[in-house]
Amino acid sequence: MKTRASCGVLVSALLAGCAQITGLSDLKIGTVGSGGDAGLDASSGSGGSSSGGSSGSGGASASTGGSSGTAASGGAGAVAAGGGAADAGDESAGGAAAEAGLPDGGLHCTGKPGPVMVPADGFCIDSTEVTAGQYRAFVSAATAQTISGQSAECVWNRTVTPADEWPPPSNALDEPVRYVDWCDAQAYCKWAGKRLCGKIGGGAVPYDRYASSDASQWMHACTSGNPGNTFPYGSTYDPTACDGEDLHPYNEVLIDVGTMALCHGFDAYQSVFDMSGNVLEWEDSCETNPAPEDGGTGPGTDLCRIRGGSILSGEAGLSCDADFNEPRNHAPPLVGFRCCVD
Repeated sequence: MKTRASCGVLVSALLAGCAQITGLSDLKIGTVGSGGDAGLDASSGSGGSSSGGSSGSGGASASTGGSSGTAASGGAGAVAAGGGAADAGDESAGGAAAEAGLPDGGLHCTGKPGPVMVPADGFCIDSTEVTAGQYRAFVSAATAQTISGQSAECVWNRTVTPADEWPPPSNALDEPVRYVDWCDAQAYCKWAGKRLCGKIGGGAVPYDRYASSDASQWMHACTSGNPGNTFPYGSTYDPTACDGEDLHPYNEVLIDVGTMALCHGFDAYQSVFDMSGNVLEWEDSCETNPAPEDGGTGPGTDLCRIRGGSILSGEAGLSCDADFNEPRNHAPPLVGFRCCVD
């Protein structure tokens, strides 16, 4: 098990029955790498080993040094365990290789930076959250053009570097990236040739339709296209399936992506992991915030959806339709993201 000190300011109000995030507070958390050192041995090309934890084999080897990884139960298929390629966890080249055999209906979802993408129902979605190692490659490659090329909503965003705990320690490269704001997430997805998950068919999800599996790519993937699935793994809550409050009630811990062997969907979505718990995820679904908490004004203070609950969430917060949001310009310690392709 690996542990770290305080993460600093943390999203508050992630209580079991909470309907909305309302602010930030301090909390200390630790981390645990139940998936092992997936994909960090670039010289030998080993994907690393995964001992103990929730997954029996979270890091199958990849000859290019990537992170193809295979979940240990449920026949869930290949998943990018968050590791890197030849540059010690920076990029998932092995993920691209593993992805090459996936038919994507001409969506051109293969060979892109970041997690392996899973094609289903007319779009592709990252199999896991973007990891700290994968995001590090983006920060290294970011240029002035990257900053100036952001959307109009992000004219205030002058850096894509995470707000805290950066650069990540070597034992956290396979954990989800965090301390990123909405615009950082959008910029990464654009750089990777993807987009921040939004409306099915393109554009942003209307703010009031976040719970519609017919409108939201994120919601559609979380429910495997079946509104009857309250959680990624079905309609009945399992406190051990995903990394939430009930799994570690007295010791909040982050885990490597893709290592919770039961925390995935059905059918085409069997290879989509961690849509419940670990960290919340930004979505392209925002509304104007008329009264920002911090007194700020402008597009940066708009409220944007964050999905899926975190290590601090109980049953209600871990459901696919949990109602959370944060201002666009906030970079909370338990919010990450994944990308989609239409």
